[in-house]
Amino acid sequence: MENQALRWATPNALTLETLARSCLKPFQAVVLVEALQNAGIALETIPTQEIAIACSSHSGQVEQVKWVQWLLAQANQSASELACGSHLPIDATTAHQLIKAESSPCTLHHNCSGNHAGLLWACQLQGLPSAGYQNPSHPIQQQIFAQLQALLPQKTNWTMALDGCTLPTYAFTLVELAQLASAFTTTPSGTFLLHAMTKNPQLVAGTGRFDTVLMQACQQAGVEIVSKGGAEGLVLLWHLQRKEVAVLKTISGDGVLRDFAIVRLLRLWGWLDGLDLIEPFELETLPTPYATIPNTFELVINA
Repeated sequence: MENQALRWATPNALTLETLARSCLKPFQAVVLVEALQNAGIALETIPTQEIAIACSSHSGQVEQVKWVQWLLAQANQSASELACGSHLPIDATTAHQLIKAESSPCTLHHNCSGNHAGLLWACQLQGLPSAGYQNPSHPIQQQIFAQLQALLPQKTNWTMALDGCTLPTYAFTLVELAQLASAFTTTPSGTFLLHAMTKNPQLVAGTGRFDTVLMQACQQAGVEIVSKGGAEGLVLLWHLQRKEVAVLKTISGDGVLRDFAIVRLLRLWGWLDGLDLIEPFELETLPTPYATIPNTFELVINA
């Protein structure tokens, strides 16, 4: 994929480091794809939904939980082995149904559970212990780190932290992230993972969430765009047909304005030529741009 990492880059993109957080999930899923291949399992026999959920930050919806369970079954593991913890589903309808049923959320509802289940399967395929798979010293995490180093050999300063789901994550400048995303598309595993995500946008995030809404709109128009968001206003994007990548981050970490900014920039760059408005993430869909984003009570607070 053409390396245009410095195109449109702001001065901060060269020096400001940010933790990649959930944007790393497709890169972490490489160890599963390669473990499958090394075990002699043909990738075309694996449902693309399984690959997409391993790259996801899902919303805890029924279909998404089903595919996490599918992954765990392949790994001969139970939900209790997931080290991600638990929280209410991101999807409000699913969360309300749990509360109404007086049921507690479990690890399957955690938005990172698909990613963790994929790592457990990668361990099982390689005969590695599942215990402690989330620790930086575990062989599966060492494999992930080695993959990242191979994709970005020019990087010498690797700052590690623990993500909210307990997995290791790393700090990058925005240019480094663009270079990483570009290099990812030159590998067979990376290409396979990205195409699996474009085929299953509903599993990558969830109903009404930016990654899914954008990818679904593009899918319907025959445009292959992958969007993978992370915490603190960060997102990686791939336009597979144009062979271009983009990395965007709001310094404030505000996810609301981030999504409007992304769509505006993608239209400016021509990525969305011919596509209808992607509601509700375009300023043109608001009665008064920049001043009519509703609060949690659906009341508009005019700035």
